[in-house]
Amino acid sequence: SQLNASITNAGLELSALNDDLANYVDQNQNLQGQVAYLNNLNTELNEQVSNLQDSVNNSIGSELVVNGTFDTDSLDWTKEGTWTISGETANRTALSSGNELKQTFTTANNKNWLVSFEITSITEGGCGVRLNGSSVNSYYTKVGIYTEVFNGNGSGTDVIIQSDLSNPFAGSIDNVSVKEVSEDYASLLNELAAAEDLLSTSEDSLQALENQILGS
Repeated sequence: SQLNASITNAGLELSALNDDLANYVDQNQNLQGQVAYLNNLNTELNEQVSNLQDSVNNSIGSELVVNGTFDTDSLDWTKEGTWTISGETANRTALSSGNELKQTFTTANNKNWLVSFEITSITEGGCGVRLNGSSVNSYYTKVGIYTEVFNGNGSGTDVIIQSDLSNPFAGSIDNVSVKEVSEDYASLLNELAAAEDLLSTSEDSLQALENQILGS
């Protein structure tokens, strides 16, 4: 009869709805399981990043440069040409025969040194840094903080900010720093960068899953 047919159809529809509900529950449980896994992974990665950051910090020694922030025009710095210290920066005009801003200090032999400086303003040219008779690796032509690692041979060390001879520097620098670093400093930095990249990817995956759950 028509009534029996309606009941049968209603039963089929209800069965289909139950199947859909069961599939939804299974899918949701699967997504929640992935969320729990990623939460645990992120906790472990955060701890790993924190431990690696501590290791990197512990691999860096104390500051060797005196008045690297140029708070005063001190005798610690040897200034060639138009290099001057004023306004809490070291400044140079391009039209100068003297290229170096230098400080000398005593270090141990065959150690690795983390050397950094900041170009705070620049109108033309470029400058770089070298240590203890080494060559300049790069001349920098934009405002920014620049960091390099050198090996120091000999007990007397000069940190030298040098204007590019072919493209003389005009501008200001600040925050010159030299610190001893351990032999594994570079590898620790690479491990830290890899862990941070993995953590970022995992956090993005977790956010995508949570958005999928909210939208389902």
